[in-house]
Amino acid sequence: MSFFRVFLASFFGVITAFLLLFVVFLFVLGALSAFVSFSSKDTTSSIDDNSVLSLNLNKVIRDRTSPIEEELMDILGLDFGQVGLNKITDAIERARDDDRIKGLVLKSGFPQAGWTQIATVRDALEDFKSSGKFIYAHDEFYTQRGYYLSSVADTLAVHPMGIFSFKGLVAEVLYYKDIQDKYGIRMEIIRNGRYKSAGEPYLTNQMSPENRTQLSELLFDIWNGLREDIAESRNLTENRIDQMANDLEAGIVQEALALGLIDTLVNKEGFDLLVKEKLGIQQDDSIERVSLNESRSLNRVRSTNVDHRIAVVYAQGIILLGDGFEGTIGSRSICKTLRTIKNRKSVKGVVLRINSPGGSALASEIIWQCVEDLKEEKPVVVSMGDVAASGGYYVAAGAHQIMADPKTITGSIGVVFSLLNAKDFFDDIGINAQHVTTHDNALDYSPFVGIQSGFRSVQIKEMDKIYTTFKERVAQGRGMTLDQIEEIAQGRVWSGKQALEIGLVDAFGDLSLAIEKAAELAELTDYSITEYPRFESTWESYFNALQGVYRSKTSQAPFIDTEMTNRLMDEIDKLKLVQDGPQTVLPFYIQLR
Repeated sequence: MSFFRVFLASFFGVITAFLLLFVVFLFVLGALSAFVSFSSKDTTSSIDDNSVLSLNLNKVIRDRTSPIEEELMDILGLDFGQVGLNKITDAIERARDDDRIKGLVLKSGFPQAGWTQIATVRDALEDFKSSGKFIYAHDEFYTQRGYYLSSVADTLAVHPMGIFSFKGLVAEVLYYKDIQDKYGIRMEIIRNGRYKSAGEPYLTNQMSPENRTQLSELLFDIWNGLREDIAESRNLTENRIDQMANDLEAGIVQEALALGLIDTLVNKEGFDLLVKEKLGIQQDDSIERVSLNESRSLNRVRSTNVDHRIAVVYAQGIILLGDGFEGTIGSRSICKTLRTIKNRKSVKGVVLRINSPGGSALASEIIWQCVEDLKEEKPVVVSMGDVAASGGYYVAAGAHQIMADPKTITGSIGVVFSLLNAKDFFDDIGINAQHVTTHDNALDYSPFVGIQSGFRSVQIKEMDKIYTTFKERVAQGRGMTLDQIEEIAQGRVWSGKQALEIGLVDAFGDLSLAIEKAAELAELTDYSITEYPRFESTWESYFNALQGVYRSKTSQAPFIDTEMTNRLMDEIDKLKLVQDGPQTVLPFYIQLR
């Protein structure tokens, strides 16, 4: 008996000590945060003249990172391996307007980002160059994304033994019919829309003509934009760019140099000498570098008028019912944010930044209604990121203005419903499910027997209702007829370029242009920007942020392992949506590389 008393006393003593230490940790963290915040207010003088902004973009680039993670990075010096697109563009803008910054040194051979995010950074770099300042880029390994981003540089250098990729784009879709047949575990799919290929990989072993058509058009639209920008930056013709990619003429860095795709082959030390020469300093002198975090000390030109604000609401990830969490869009969470903004008098306009493949149809409808309510009080502009498709387009459809990048993946107006059927598998291993019911259709679904015919007919009617409502929302928001919407719906995926042509978006533009448009609609010339959702500094938020260190380190595994992991996690995320009923979700995992 005494043993258990001693054990329990020791156990609770350890727990109490741990909690006290954690409280002390949070207290110290808060004090350090306050100190960092205070000290950062008077650091503009620490930036030396003749400095360069140094950007390492070989990280996961998200539209916005958690402020909690940024706080821990500043205080504890942690590296989460990710960076916010908003922070990158802000740093470049500040560096452009600060006379102490003479140029920009770029390391971005393999950024983990979508094409529209890459294009946004590239546009910001072009704007930086227009101020008369230089950009020098160097890395040891260049993917096509990395090269496209870095091709804007005045001087693009690669290590003599480096790796260079320039071969055009490919989209790969995995099909699961054979493995389902082999193991007896399959997804039962109900769908509508001729192009709604969300369930196609589970139903067949090969790509349908409709799916191949939409993917081909999407790829070529994106490639044409990349080709045009690279040709202009490198003073080459677009035909020549196509020929190089088609014939793999730039398979090694020496060939890329001879073709004019890059400017020189040097190691890191040699590259630093080039930068020093450009700055006009001696070889023995140090380059004064300003990091991304330190860029907040650069002079800001943008207004900070606190009386008039434009709210930027970030909606990133799968759309789910209820409360969301980091990297997802919860219907309850985002509607709470939108209601807060609606009642905040200082907010005069709203930008909804969407980067989502969709998700729950019901959650999408709930968010759409919240956007409609917000529109009654304030102008709402949607800024589309890499993906704003299916449910992602659903929540955007009613905005006063929709802006996208030509490379945005959007559309996919359709509905799909899926459930797991493992009957054959359970039969093979000797598990037989028996049921007792009160009515003929009481058993609607079980993974042991699959979807029953009565339940299937009900779901088809439910999906028809959702599809019709989806089209009505789009028709209302875009000022089109239902017949016009049906022509461009049916689950088909469109590029941003195609979406502009068919009326699904209003204009091309990145987040900064969307903010300007919201200010214009709100009749503002002087305003500041406030970002949402807000993140509370709680024990859970700090713990989750610290877990991000581990996640970031595992995400920096070899490229092929990271890609396979991302694809598997994407499929798992979609399986989580089953519990939310019919889905307005992007039809397949699109990895363009």
